[in-house]
Amino acid sequence: MICPEIHRQRLVVEFITKRNLYDVEVAEPLMDNFLHDLTAVLGMMMVIDPIIKTVRDGTSAYVMFQESGCQVHSWFQYGFVSVDIYSCKPYMVSDVLDVIEYWFDPIKLEVM
Repeated sequence: MICPEIHRQRLVVEFITKRNLYDVEVAEPLMDNFLHDLTAVLGMMMVIDPIIKTVRDGTSAYVMFQESGCQVHSWFQYGFVSVDIYSCKPYMVSDVLDVIEYWFDPIKLEVM
């Protein structure tokens, strides 16, 4: 392993949600609130406010942490959401899952 003295942690959580992500007026604020809450719960330092963009098939969002970052992608047709967190600061997976549960109310979830 290159630079074993540097902590690196990656988590990908994919799920199906009951939330209405088709409506941009719902999806974009939901992503924003989720990323702000996640940042606070994990004790990360947000470098920039979340960047959120809705295209034809879904909404994507990204937030840069001082400690790395998180990206979220949704696909409207399937109610599918993928959350990808990479950090050089340790965090608890259970905290991430709690925030996902609160904001997205997943009906099927996979942690990688």
